[in-house]
Amino acid sequence: MDYSLSALQSHDDRIQQVFDFVTGTVKCSKLIDVNSKNLNKPQTTKETLVKMVLNLTEVLCESRAQLKTAASRISELSADQLANQKKVIEMQDKLIEKQSEHVEAVKATVTSEIKSFSDVVKQSSVGKMSPKALQSIIITTIEKQDRDKSLMVFGLEERDDDIPEDLVTEVWTSICPSIPVMKECYRV
Repeated sequence: MDYSLSALQSHDDRIQQVFDFVTGTVKCSKLIDVNSKNLNKPQTTKETLVKMVLNLTEVLCESRAQLKTAASRISELSADQLANQKKVIEMQDKLIEKQSEHVEAVKATVTSEIKSFSDVVKQSSVGKMSPKALQSIIITTIEKQDRDKSLMVFGLEERDDDIPEDLVTEVWTSICPSIPVMKECYRV
């Protein structure tokens, strides 16, 4: 039997038709109101009762078949879900194993390749550096870093009453909304 949504909707419509037939025949508004008193009325014939019983029997058989199909499908889905969960657990175990292997490989590399700082300094230092040479290297590096942070603006109109910082700030904000920290600003 088909266990699709359209089949279930069709079956539900069929059940509603039978319920409507029963309630309409005994003149009740709800199926729950149908009782022996309503069914024993003179206008309810044997033929009508037989038709009701046959319709209800047909709907019950169809419902039973639908329930069996649903139970079977649920059982299949449960088995599939268990199999999928088992596969996920196996894949997670493999992933953990591979990660452990990777960690061990990295650990071995780190252990064999990394040397202490003092070992590196001992190997790389041929002789001592004089304080004057070290001072010269430091000064050169600082000057280079200072030049890397300098900005020169060309083509600004010169007026005696202008303040250079304000002009540079105005130019900078027209280019970029954030303003860098200005330590000095002067005309060249």
